[in-house]
Amino acid sequence: GGAGVLDFRVFTKFYFEGGSFMDILDYQLILEKGDIRKLSGDLDEYFEKIQLELPSKESYGGFISFFENMELEYSIREFNNRKCSLVINYALAKKYLDKGIPDAPYYKVPGKNGTGISYFPLFEDEHYANHYWYGFYMESFYFRFEGLLDAIYHILKQKYDLNIPTKNGFQQAVLKKVKIKEPDLYNFLKSFKENNAYIDMKKIRNDITHNYSPNQLSSGITRHKNGDGKTEAISSGVPEYTNVSQIQSNVDSNIRLLAELIEDIQKYL
Repeated sequence: GGAGVLDFRVFTKFYFEGGSFMDILDYQLILEKGDIRKLSGDLDEYFEKIQLELPSKESYGGFISFFENMELEYSIREFNNRKCSLVINYALAKKYLDKGIPDAPYYKVPGKNGTGISYFPLFEDEHYANHYWYGFYMESFYFRFEGLLDAIYHILKQKYDLNIPTKNGFQQAVLKKVKIKEPDLYNFLKSFKENNAYIDMKKIRNDITHNYSPNQLSSGITRHKNGDGKTEAISSGVPEYTNVSQIQSNVDSNIRLLAELIEDIQKYL
């Protein structure tokens, strides 16, 4: 007559394109010692550069300056800790990618039995699972990366004692102040934001947050609107999709970009 035991695994069964219905926890991987360097590959040296050194004790002045530097040290340690989380996130995603996600082509016409359309025609069950977990960790990576950038701007706020509230437009407000105090540093930060790789990253993160993940098939539905913005027709076509190789290329480019930026910022701390 008891209430019984809730089986959490019930909530981890997913239906995938192609008719696969599986428990994704059966395919979950863990990181082993040495995995991070192996999975990072040639990006290992860039991850090492994404690390900020604490300011010299010689820069400490009076009583107020002492506590200001304590606050700055805290923010720098927080940045470095966030960097560690980012690296772990990256390695976990890469581990699933390296196990195999053959998503090119992502559709085939005609489909199975010579009719219709088939999605992910090269996938076996394990590939669906790898694809799920890769997307799971990669979506998290994009948010962690943006959080790391926010941490940089908090460090600059404290370094230059800027009276700027933390709200929408915070980074831009810090940029304007930095432009006056350190024009060269401003140019480094501005160049980062205007880089095509970072612009693409922002778009992907925005789609993950507000639309659908580019690493998943879209609905394939297109609404055709008139001059008044009202839908006058709806059509269905091949869904949009971004291959994992394109996602990974964007991530890798931004890691290199961030490493260069950190090297520049360190000169001003």
